[in-house]
Amino acid sequence: MMLEKTFLADIVEFLNQNKIHFNEDSADLATTDFDAHMPELTIYPRNRDDMVKVLRKLNDLKQPFHVVSAGHNWGYGDSNLTADISILIHLHYLNGISNYDGVLGTVEIEPGVTQEQLVQFLTVQKSNWALDVTGSDRYSSVVGNFLERGFGHTSAGDHEKNSKVVEVVTVDGRSFCPHFVSANESKVKGLYQHDLGLNLDRIFYQTSFAIVTKMTIHLKPKNVQSNFCIVFLDTDEAVGEAIQIISRLKVLDILASIPHIGNAGRIQKTTQGKVDARMKWVATIDISGPTELVSARTKILKEHFANRRKLFFSSRRVKWLERLVNWMPEASLLRNQFENIKLLNQIYSGVPTDSFVRNSVGTDANSPKKMNWIGPLFPSQAEHFLKVKHIVNQIFIERGLVFSATVSIVSSRCAVMIVEITDSQGKRMSELDLQECYRECHKQLWGAGYPIYRYGLSSGVALKAQMNQNSEYLKIYKGIKKQFDPNDLFSRNRWGVRLSD
Repeated sequence: MMLEKTFLADIVEFLNQNKIHFNEDSADLATTDFDAHMPELTIYPRNRDDMVKVLRKLNDLKQPFHVVSAGHNWGYGDSNLTADISILIHLHYLNGISNYDGVLGTVEIEPGVTQEQLVQFLTVQKSNWALDVTGSDRYSSVVGNFLERGFGHTSAGDHEKNSKVVEVVTVDGRSFCPHFVSANESKVKGLYQHDLGLNLDRIFYQTSFAIVTKMTIHLKPKNVQSNFCIVFLDTDEAVGEAIQIISRLKVLDILASIPHIGNAGRIQKTTQGKVDARMKWVATIDISGPTELVSARTKILKEHFANRRKLFFSSRRVKWLERLVNWMPEASLLRNQFENIKLLNQIYSGVPTDSFVRNSVGTDANSPKKMNWIGPLFPSQAEHFLKVKHIVNQIFIERGLVFSATVSIVSSRCAVMIVEITDSQGKRMSELDLQECYRECHKQLWGAGYPIYRYGLSSGVALKAQMNQNSEYLKIYKGIKKQFDPNDLFSRNRWGVRLSD
């Protein structure tokens, strides 16, 4: 939607008068959507008061807008817009960190706080607590990822579960705490996961009802021992069996982390090099914790994967191996594979890295950063893994695409397969061809009973058909949206839903 010149001039004059930074050129586009809608105007509030002024102005003018915290949360909320929006509010400068509690392991942060910033803060504090970092880059927003119910790798990998929204600002500039027992001078602010009556803060996760300006993060204890396990799986059937084993161990609370199983295509994307022929699929499992617990988990995994090739690593072993491989030629296969080991050790130790996404989004400064993927959910059972893989792989084969995927066991009973949709073979496939592949995967997966777990802002339009099938849900969703945003301005047309429809 193009901004009318009179509206644009009015907004620019307002921003100049209030000394609020803005950019009329298109901001760097970073997106997982196929349809790219770049902003005509990007606004950078210096603080919360600036943001409130901007919101009230846009609300008075009835101008739709989208809000982004950092723009690097690939697939969870990025700097792309929908066709209905031309204004982007970027909360990069709202990056305050406060109320750190080194005993309870909690900290209150604003949306502009990045993974790297929070980790550096904890380092300066000489904290005994760590952040569960994601595979996204160092500059991704912690709040942005947690709000979109992102997941990590460790025992604190369920990010919604390990956070509380403690302040939101509505589209017309009103602020309040959406969690009753955390309001005012509460001594348990952000600590208690539930509430009295309606647990209202939950409705601000993965919606566009109001702007979250403060969140309490529940950190994880820093590892006494940083240990992880790698299991090599040579067939799809072996992957299905591994998913069931891991799921059972999570049900029994033996494993608390979120294991990931990547195929050769995905591993090669990360390493930018050759992959050991035996690495058809590789499971990586964080088993860090107190010494006794690490020993027990190691023993149990050895028993359950007795017939599988597996390796166990500690931070100390990784450091020792690094000295060894540094003597090897740079082109050495072993040296190349060791880079992945180092990255895993970083992630499990709470150190963010750009490496997992760098090769997927590209490094060309003149091209939009894009990473297109689809993520079907399925029960943690072998038969469902095999069916989901067959559906997607068959569509990929028909289009000559390489199947590059990671399976994450996100809960004790459910997993998600994240599959990249990219022309990695350099066949010069158009965006329209790739988008058609996404649509076909989307259609067949939903039809088979495997819903998609995340959408970018624009690609969420693909969800509209499913939303319309659940009319009562849609009615309630629109009703809540209307209470907070009656003019349907904030992230209009998310999920393909408009109040005017």
